[in-house]
Amino acid sequence: MTIHNVYVFRKSGEPLVHVKIGSIEADPCLVTGLLSAIYSFTLEITKKRLKSITVEDCQFVVLEDKDSSLIFAACVDFEESVIDIQKRLKDIKRLFTRKYKDINYVGDVTFFKPFEKEIKEVMLAPPINIDGSTLLTVKEKLKEMSELSEIQGCALYSATGKPILSIQIPKNIEVSLLKRIESLLLASSTFQELKPVLIRVERFPVVVIGSDLLILAVVVQDDESVGAATIVAEEYLKKIDFTIKIARSVLED
Repeated sequence: MTIHNVYVFRKSGEPLVHVKIGSIEADPCLVTGLLSAIYSFTLEITKKRLKSITVEDCQFVVLEDKDSSLIFAACVDFEESVIDIQKRLKDIKRLFTRKYKDINYVGDVTFFKPFEKEIKEVMLAPPINIDGSTLLTVKEKLKEMSELSEIQGCALYSATGKPILSIQIPKNIEVSLLKRIESLLLASSTFQELKPVLIRVERFPVVVIGSDLLILAVVVQDDESVGAATIVAEEYLKKIDFTIKIARSVLED
C-alpha cells in the first residue's frame, strides 16, 4: 500500500490535520485549498459529490462529512483501491467527529496533533488481519488453482477491493483489473450479493466472484474455458474463505 498524505480540513479549505506518510511533499494549505475549490465546483456543476481526482500517477480520494462541514482526503498511488481508501477515510471521520464533536475549534491547529497517530493506524492497517502462516497457505491455494489448464492467473482482494495477493497476472492487467473491480463495487452495495460476474480485461475473459470477506478474480485462458473456470473459482474461494475465517477465530480466542 502506498499512501502519501492524509488531510482533514474545513470545506472552506482550512487544514486541521495533515499526516505525511509517503514520499510526496506539498504545502497542505495549498492542497486543501485546491481540493476544497474543486470539490465545491464539482458539486455546484454536477450536483454530485466528488470521490476521487487523478493526477498523473497518484489520486486524491475525498470524503465529506456533511454534519460537520469537514472534508477528509488522502493522496495515494493510482493503483490503490478508491473503495478501500474511502472505507479507511470513513473510519477516520467516525473517530475524529466522535473525539472532537463538542469542541468549537478556534486557533492553533496543533491542538489536533495527537490525532495523527490514529490516522496512521487506520491508513496503514492491513485490509484483512491475516497472519503469515495463513497467508502462505492462501498463496499456495492460489498457485495450485493457477496451474490448472483453464486459468491464466488469479488475484485475491479484500471485500472493499484492496489487493491481497496476485499470481501470474502481468502488472498492466493487474492495474486494469483493480479499476474494473472498483466499478463493480460502486455499482453494488455489497459485492457478495452478486453472482459470478464475467468481465473482459485486455483480451482475457475474467471471472469475478465475492464473499462477505473476499473477492477472487480469475483470468481465464479463453472463452471456451469460462464455465469450468467459474466452477473452479467458486470452489477455491470457499476454501480460501474458510481458511482465513478459521485462522481469525483461532487468533481471537
